Amino acid sequence: MIPIAVRVIRRLDWPTYHGWCWIDCYQLDSRGHAIARRTLFVQPEHVRYAHAGG
Repeated sequence: MIPIAVRVIRRLDWPTYHGWCWIDCYQLDSRGHAIARRTLFVQPEHVRYAHAGG
């Protein structure tokens, strides 16, 4: 499994399995620029959160 960095736009209110959710996001390159829009099916408890530097 290859990790990717994303900027979450929103959590979607779509029906799914317990413990899973759909998120709408932008995939980021190594400089933090958006390169693609994605919809991901994730387990929030396994997502690692990072804060953007300012």
